[in-house]
Amino acid sequence: MKRSFPDVPLYVLLVVTLLPAFAAPPKDAIIWEAEQVSSVRDDGFIIENVPWDPAGKISGGRALSCPMPVPGEQATLGEVTYRLNIPRSDTYYLWMRTRWTMVLDPVTDHGRFSNTVTVGLMDEPNVPAGRETQLRWLFGGDTTYNVFHWICLLDNTMRVQKLSLRKGFITLYCETRHAGIKIDQCLLTTDPVYRPNGCLTPTVGNSSPAFLPLRDDDVLLLIRQAGDGKQAAIQQLTTMGMARVLPVLAYALKYDKYFAGVFQTIRRLHITDGRLSPFLAACLDATKTMIFDETVTASQQNITGNERLMQILILAKQIPSQRYLGSIIEKARKDNTISTAGVPRSVLGCAAEALFVITKGEIGIADYTSADVQNEATTREAILRSWEQWWAAERVGDMHALAKQGDIERMKAVLAICPALVNIREDGESPLLYTIRGKQLAAVRFQVEQGADVTLTAANGTSAL
Repeated sequence: MKRSFPDVPLYVLLVVTLLPAFAAPPKDAIIWEAEQVSSVRDDGFIIENVPWDPAGKISGGRALSCPMPVPGEQATLGEVTYRLNIPRSDTYYLWMRTRWTMVLDPVTDHGRFSNTVTVGLMDEPNVPAGRETQLRWLFGGDTTYNVFHWICLLDNTMRVQKLSLRKGFITLYCETRHAGIKIDQCLLTTDPVYRPNGCLTPTVGNSSPAFLPLRDDDVLLLIRQAGDGKQAAIQQLTTMGMARVLPVLAYALKYDKYFAGVFQTIRRLHITDGRLSPFLAACLDATKTMIFDETVTASQQNITGNERLMQILILAKQIPSQRYLGSIIEKARKDNTISTAGVPRSVLGCAAEALFVITKGEIGIADYTSADVQNEATTREAILRSWEQWWAAERVGDMHALAKQGDIERMKAVLAICPALVNIREDGESPLLYTIRGKQLAAVRFQVEQGADVTLTAANGTSAL
């Protein structure tokens, strides 16, 4: 029988035949979003909203990113890890959907190329010998720039790198070598000929990914406006919800132009869900490197950094953990740069001032001069003791709430730990005023006996008298 062919030019058939076939992912493929990291070891990575790319859709509209630094500043490189469950022992192949950057250096007029990361496998506890742990590979090196594309891990001979993985959990890590890279998705497969294309449906997810700062330009604009005193922007930010706003605040803290807006926003956030407090803790924690490496100085003339530190640490009271201020105090214990003229402007001074502000001025240890720090060890221990007392008392009960209830026994327990809390202010008012309004006369008598200041006035001029 004579065969018939459709009326199609031969070159079209050849082109269609030679095009690569992008099949559906293998059933055993492990696919995950790059921004859903298990841990952060160095904080150069952020999450970035990517609304558009020449390649088309971005999975989830977000990608893991190590952004280009501000001109004149050094890039901060990052490292993240992924904890993955390998379903069976086999040979696997690693793919990543990346976007490399090529830009023109305005100083040298030469191109700057960011097209590689380092990947590797970490040791796992109780893992049988044979797994390729403690090995590192250079990932990338291709010349496709400014567009998302899938690439495979290759060995030194530019052949596909085989990963002999055993069943069970592994920890894969990714380190940046240059700023200006983005990663959308990652994939492990046992199929040596499979070639992914476009966005894939993740097969594994991380229910509680590690905290990463987020670049969201819409929210950043509101933060900038909040710094300019626009109340509408502040109100909009505080009603968005902590889970969305805090990662953007952590990103904004990297840049001076946003700092006023960050402070105006974050001081108005109220933690109503204890599960969200780690976001706030991580947001504050993201400032430690900046504080210690750049802004804390021993010079009285350069106090901007110290004022910034105090403002940030005001917020620590909202965190149910003392580790943040504790790290400041620990740094103070080891720091020897005490100013000899005027108010000391060292980490020690900052720690004392921060404690003073956080406790609303009731722990009167910050108002001292250089003569008070001749015995540094004594001063530092006093700071630590004051903090621990205040923290322990706060855990027993909120002095204002107890005063309003007239709960004398619990107030007695709080003041036994930290007597200074008898006059601590909340929204400008002392506990005694709360008790008087609640007509708790026995509690009023108790507080006066404990040294409550009856002359303290609220913002409207009202006093206990």
